[in-house]
Amino acid sequence: MYGLLDFVPGVAAVGDGVSATRGVAAGAVAVQFTPPQGARPGELGTLVDATADNQDVTATVIDLAVRGHLKITQTGKDDWTFTRLDTREQVVPYEQGILEKLFSHGGEVSTRDLREPAYAGLLSEARSDLHS
Repeated sequence: MYGLLDFVPGVAAVGDGVSATRGVAAGAVAVQFTPPQGARPGELGTLVDATADNQDVTATVIDLAVRGHLKITQTGKDDWTFTRLDTREQVVPYEQGILEKLFSHGGEVSTRDLREPAYAGLLSEARSDLHS
């Protein structure tokens, strides 16, 4: 009779206990946890569910920060400041659109600023650019 642990790779029932094993079983499949080279988080999120949503835009902004295009600083419990940085790395068109919209009024913008009417279309335009 099979138990639940019989179907968990690397775990086998031993006597009254459980043993974790190291080793590669015959026919093992390699799993890749990193995205394909050149794929961006926002693109992948859109590809997964065929929808460009706020999470995909947020993933893009964070990815741009990781790649050195902007700095994100927490300035309060729920307040953040985004500062544009100079970098030579090229960005794809939808990323350029997000950067241009985010910093359309200067090199620094806060989450408080983003509530102003001047930024009203930022998310919807970014989602549209990402989906195109």
